[in-house]
Amino acid sequence: RRRHRYGSRFARDPPDATARYAAWANALPANRLALERFREVTLVQPTWFYHKDVWRRAGGFDGATCDDLRFFLRHCARGGLLRRVDESLVTYRQVPGSLSFSTSRRDLVRARVEAFAADVLDGAWRGRKIHVWGAGRDGRCFVNELDAAGRGGRVEALYDVDAAKLGTYHNGATGLTLPVFDVRAVATPFVVCVSLRDPAVAAFVEATAARLGAVEGA
Repeated sequence: RRRHRYGSRFARDPPDATARYAAWANALPANRLALERFREVTLVQPTWFYHKDVWRRAGGFDGATCDDLRFFLRHCARGGLLRRVDESLVTYRQVPGSLSFSTSRRDLVRARVEAFAADVLDGAWRGRKIHVWGAGRDGRCFVNELDAAGRGGRVEALYDVDAAKLGTYHNGATGLTLPVFDVRAVATPFVVCVSLRDPAVAAFVEATAARLGAVEGA
């Protein structure tokens, strides 16, 4: 229990505040709490409770931008476990001026990419080139932040289903240039940077992983 960070399901006030995120987080199966950590915080911060050893091991809040996200990702990276109480124990209010809504999307992406680089690129995938599924906004943000962190050379290529995106991706501001191939040519290890809300897309990704012998999260 001294390695667990606990959370719970939650309600929103007003009920339609971040409705998509709330529905996703509340419905997430227990075995995906850690797997989905680079997508969003899978246990919403106001529901957290944990032993003080968890705080010490992960370094607590560091005062930097989106420090709750950074704290959460450090907990996972340092062997911490996640568990959710499947009852709604908290009403999470959205109020004007909330710090949560003043944090830029780029800051959130940067925090996730930094954690991914330290936890995965320097861990199980050390020394390996990665393949990025998605040449749209999310895929481009991911590779640009990797490049800003000095890791652009770890990306082999981008892949997409949209024929209009195939060819070459070039960032004129930084000089990052990557080939963009049809997604059917994707290789392992690959990172998925597209929405999986569409069941057909999720099934296609799962089928591709199975064909390549890839194991999610490994």
